[in-house]
Amino acid sequence: MATKPTVSLLVPCFNAEAYILDFIKNISCQTIPFDEILFYDDASTDCTTKLLSQQNFGRVIYGKFHQGPSIGRNILLRESTGQLIHFHDIDDWLEPDFLEQTLQVFSDEWDVVITNIRVIDRETGKNLHIHDYSGLTDYSDPTEYFLTHCCYPINGLYSRRALEKIGGFRESLSRDEDPDLHIRLAHSGARIYSLPLPLAVNRFGSGTYSSTSYVACWHEHLKALQFYIKELPEKYHSILRIDSARMVGLCAASGDLQLAHNYLEFCESLGCQKELVLAVSLPMKLLIKVLGYRNALNFRHGSIGRKIRKIWPWRIG
Repeated sequence: MATKPTVSLLVPCFNAEAYILDFIKNISCQTIPFDEILFYDDASTDCTTKLLSQQNFGRVIYGKFHQGPSIGRNILLRESTGQLIHFHDIDDWLEPDFLEQTLQVFSDEWDVVITNIRVIDRETGKNLHIHDYSGLTDYSDPTEYFLTHCCYPINGLYSRRALEKIGGFRESLSRDEDPDLHIRLAHSGARIYSLPLPLAVNRFGSGTYSSTSYVACWHEHLKALQFYIKELPEKYHSILRIDSARMVGLCAASGDLQLAHNYLEFCESLGCQKELVLAVSLPMKLLIKVLGYRNALNFRHGSIGRKIRKIWPWRIG
């Protein structure tokens, strides 16, 4: 790009009173400032609305009723004016040189630049791990990559053109909207560059949005898989079979046996009996041989299995 493009920072907020001041302090440290900062208050019920109204850091859009992050981000996208867009969660941070580094590699050759994410303990600041997306460069098929690697918008810089081409976030998803965005961007032909530096910071800990929404995400993930069966070519169905088979056991182990059966029905509709068996342990394979998959699932994770484990605490599969 011959001249520096304008960049909008878009931040949805819901009951975020504990994070607003720290977030503003963190974003104020950017070596290159954002040209525009917009907050969306998604009808918060705590002091978020009051705190946002008192700050003079960015413009605030107030929602009349709670609609969720997908709709909130799309409202922000429509209200913003920047050529490039960065979405961020109010409880997460950026390294001071995020914008400087990503703008250096952003050019007309790319529609999206993503960085790695450093995950830290919110209370102690201790580094936990890195979400590393450098492997994207080894993939000839970005859609396949994002179907198998969960990506988030807190580490991305997006051209407005690419986002508007796919209609922004899928508003029918109240969770799992982040990986869905990247899958649809890749499938639309967006050119995505991976900058192998941990420039976004995910502050993980109890009480944060990400730590309290796993099971809700799994419900929405099944909806996303059902979209992909219709929207993506058949060559990706093998990935969907493996993914959904893994989710059966994951949901059952979490205690949501009904959701596990919903995933099982989805698997069976794809004819993925092989993937279902490969995804379980040897004891569970033996149960499946004797009882069949559905009955084995009920036995292992239902009331009978819970009673058995009180007497015999070792895992049945």
